Amino acid sequence: MTQDYIFIQLTNRIERATGVTIDQIRSRSKKAHIVAARHALCWYLRMYHGNMFTLEYIGKLINRHHTSVSVAVQVASWAIANKEQRIKFILNLDSLVYICPQCGSKHHHTPAVQ
Repeated sequence: MTQDYIFIQLTNRIERATGVTIDQIRSRSKKAHIVAARHALCWYLRMYHGNMFTLEYIGKLINRHHTSVSVAVQVASWAIANKEQRIKFILNLDSLVYICPQCGSKHHHTPAVQ
């Protein structure tokens, strides 16, 4: 799997779980539900795909400095360890079905189809 594929799939799942879009994650908004989604995205990419996603690369993807990404990972880790309700959805991200953001189907397309 490529980095772009993983990122799109994960942001799609976060949007389905929280209603927060990638544009909102990339925004400067400090609304709690958007910040929770942003932290969850950073945490998930580092914990499950850390060999492909450096702090700097995640920062570029979401318009943040790598130190902000590092803090987001730490905050999300703490929230998960303390069973914080605001970040609980992250534990169910793997069970969410992928939905193509372009056509709405449940199939993974090759890059040529997209």
